[in-house]
Order: sequence, then C-alpha cells, then structure tokens
Amino acid sequence: MGCGPTPTVLEAIYDIGHNVDYVGLDVEKVVETAKARHPQASFVKCLVPYDLKPLELDQFDMVTGFTFFEYLNRPEKAATVCGINKVLKVGGEIVSTYPKSSEKDAMEMEQFFKSLGYYMKRRYVALDYEDIEGSRYFWVVEGTKKSDTDTLDKFSKYKAMSYLKAGKVREARAFNYSLGDLAKELLELETIDVNAVPPEIPEYANRLKDLEKEIVEIEDVVSSITPKMRMISRNFNTYRKAKGRLGDLQKEKSELAKEYTEKLKDFGPPLKI
Repeated sequence: MGCGPTPTVLEAIYDIGHNVDYVGLDVEKVVETAKARHPQASFVKCLVPYDLKPLELDQFDMVTGFTFFEYLNRPEKAATVCGINKVLKVGGEIVSTYPKSSEKDAMEMEQFFKSLGYYMKRRYVALDYEDIEGSRYFWVVEGTKKSDTDTLDKFSKYKAMSYLKAGKVREARAFNYSLGDLAKELLELETIDVNAVPPEIPEYANRLKDLEKEIVEIEDVVSSITPKMRMISRNFNTYRKAKGRLGDLQKEKSELAKEYTEKLKDFGPPLKI
C-alpha cells in the first residue's frame, strides 16, 4: 500500500530472487510511473487506501505499508484496517513501518488490528535506510490475521467519515449517520491533531520505552564500531609485538656494542700514524 513510483518491496523481492505475485496500490499518477518502470508487476489505482473494491477478498498472503499509514488520520486508519482485513487471508501477515517520530501512529494501527483479533507486535529497529528526516530508526508493526472478523460494526463511523473526507457522499450516506455530524467531527479531527495526544501510560512505562529506544540506538552504534575495533585490536596486537621485538633488538644491539668495546680494549689504545 502506498507503493510509490519506485516500489521498494518489489525491488527488494527482485534483489533476493523471489518469485511472487505482487500488487502495488497508489494514486493514479504514481501507479502509471510504477507500471512504466516495472511492466511485469501489477498495480492498482486507488483513490483512498481503504476503498479496495478492485481487489478480491482473501487475496493476499501479506500486506505491507512502509512509512505510509502515518499520513492518515484516525478514521482513515480504521477504515484502511477494514480494507486490509478483507483482502488478507487467514494466517496472512501485515507488516508496516513508521518513522521514529511517528510512534503514536504505530501504536494506533497496532491497536486497530488487535481489536480485530490479530496477533500483533511492535519493535523499534535500525534499518539500512533513511526517512525524509534523515533518521535510520523506525517503528515496525507486524501481525498475523487469526480469523475472519466482521469490521462493519467496529469501524462503521470511521469508514463513513473517511468516505466523506474523500468526497464520496453517497458511500458515506450509506452508513446512516448524519452527514452534518460526521462533517463536524471530521473538521475537529483535521483542526486538532488527535494523534498528538498520547494515550494514558504510566510514567514508568514511558521511561521503559525510552530506554528500549536508547538501547536499540546504542546497539546500532556498537555494531557499526565493532569491525573498526577489531581492526584496531589487530593493529594494536601487531604494534605491541613489533614494539616488543624492537626492544629485544635494541637490547641485543646494546649488549653487542658493549662486548665490541671490551674486545677493542684487549688490543690496547689505537695506533697513531
């Protein structure tokens, strides 16, 4: 989802030599560019990420979204989770990444999937890739669909709000909510970033998360320095051996010079000519 004009997942698949049926989703202009670059793959134009009508139910073994879901507001996230749930097979996996600064978005998506019975886990990792902020640290949210779940009752209001935001009034009206009330709530969401309000988490849990993040970053630094330290260690051992050998040679030279001086004394003082 949100494959972009140069789909990183598809290119990674090609790099490691796997043969899979890939389908990329994005807006029309982006899809056309991606098709031109990768004519052998399938791409689907999708005005909004939750309207997945072109796709079949239970079609995919895996759905991915890399640094994409943080651009959606809360109703759009919930509606998108509904769409993913429809096209993902039971036992299929969802994998998504979020920039270091988008932890709340990662937590929100994790909770939406958990509410549908998914087994979920969230990790903070260092990747060989930089986001638009120049950071190599990301939140990874991944999970497994354990069973089919009807999402209509859970997220119907969010879906209606999402359709209304996209200008699809007929689809929004089908959920039998007051369009005026939906518009008012949507306006409040767009004006006040609800994602900026953190969930109520005890202070010790916040500190624990900070420590976990710091540990990941330090481990990354250590792993990058370790090869250099090994080289330094090897060079130091070589230097230490060479210095020891130099000391031995200097000692041997001093003893030889002393012995040579003593030998000369046996022949008396040097002759003057």
